[in-house]
Amino acid sequence: MISFRPYDDARDFDACVSMFQRNTPEYFSVDELEEYTGFLKDYSGSCYWVFEIDNVIAGCGGIRVVENTGTGRLIYGMLDPAYHAAGYGKALLEFRLGQLVKIPDVVRVKIDTSNDVMGFFTKFGFIEDERIKDRIGLGMDQVKMTLLLDDELKQRLLPKNSVVITCKDAF
Repeated sequence: MISFRPYDDARDFDACVSMFQRNTPEYFSVDELEEYTGFLKDYSGSCYWVFEIDNVIAGCGGIRVVENTGTGRLIYGMLDPAYHAAGYGKALLEFRLGQLVKIPDVVRVKIDTSNDVMGFFTKFGFIEDERIKDRIGLGMDQVKMTLLLDDELKQRLLPKNSVVITCKDAF
């Protein structure tokens, strides 16, 4: 069974860091680990969840709303490599987008990702805004992308996520 729950530092920190490391260097740079662990220790202003399959952490990811801009951001989304290419990335993305569409002021969603992963987001309507060559690491470009939340997309996402799952000190 698939479920989402708020991230709990005491319970989830080691599993999330281990997952990050298993996704390095293919999807994250080694240099990003310190920033990620710092985020996990203080994610105020953000919502961060773990994604479980049969009570095993299979992924994690979060959102942040940028005040007075109409912008929501996807932050640190990842799956354990054992769950890649099985449709779970779509579930994690749709869950997070479903949380953002419930926030009335959010009209666009932004993500900073890599050239290796941008194709996944393109399938969901994200558009490349900017690319910074080798920003993440050698051969790993940072790609800034945006998804506009039109009414049709909002309606499609809302039924799947009818309950807002609360998180620590967000918004």
